[in-house]
Amino acid sequence: MQYRFAGDHGVRIPTRAPALLLFVQILLAISVVGAFVLSCLQAADFVRPQVELGAVGYLFGLGLGLVGMATTAVAQFQMGASWRIGIDESESTELVTHGLYSRIRNPIYTGMMLFGVGLLFLVPHLYLIPILIAGYLCIEVHVRKFEEPHLRRQHGIAYKTYFTGAGRYLPRLNRHRE
Repeated sequence: MQYRFAGDHGVRIPTRAPALLLFVQILLAISVVGAFVLSCLQAADFVRPQVELGAVGYLFGLGLGLVGMATTAVAQFQMGASWRIGIDESESTELVTHGLYSRIRNPIYTGMMLFGVGLLFLVPHLYLIPILIAGYLCIEVHVRKFEEPHLRRQHGIAYKTYFTGAGRYLPRLNRHRE
């Protein structure tokens, strides 16, 4: 879909990346694979839930997971040709501030986190908790140490203004209106 929409797959693989960035990317990939494997093991009945949450817990997890997937998909679509995995310092993209991005700077990550919490209700294993925590910490480090500094360098005052008005993962409650 991204290639059809923007004429580009959006994946940027750095040729020279800091060790911390490589570590965070690898750990995030491991956490996603770990969550997937644990889900498959439960679906195949090789492991059983450690906590029984019943139909209400299952429906809550399903709903939260679907909201997370929808949020991620809508946010990626709203980024259009500016959507990227990875950072290429030589590339300039538009600062997206419309749609979900008008209130949240990282709605794709918000959707991913909602999906993860929903998954915890669908696959209630203690093993999933450190996997989700590792994924969250990877996102935090990536956003704070790499994405936000990159956007500050690329967009200057426009990003600074946007940064103060939109929350990182949730809308700011004290948003200033002019």
